[in-house]
Amino acid sequence: EACSSASGTGEWRSGPWLIHYCEVYNVSYIEEGHHATAYLDKRAVVKALRADGVANRTNVSLLDCDAPLFKLPPEDLLTAGWHGVDQRLFKRSGWMLCETLHALND
Repeated sequence: EACSSASGTGEWRSGPWLIHYCEVYNVSYIEEGHHATAYLDKRAVVKALRADGVANRTNVSLLDCDAPLFKLPPEDLLTAGWHGVDQRLFKRSGWMLCETLHALND
């Protein structure tokens, strides 16, 4: 399960070994009875870090040791229900989102 906390433990992970990250990945899901959305826009990361860094005079790069970690989607995201979207698209976007966020947080 790509979204589980165990998947980001630094253990060997099976491919893919190369990912062309070219779009905004987002998924909508139901969490505790409410509609929720998780997304990652690579263009927005630097803007958010700079805005936070200017305010706190700290992290202005994702590589800074004190940069905040990304909030992860729920561990059962890929097995949870997907409503109103194609199952294949939901699972592909959810997998990509979880794998990328885990990799960035590691």
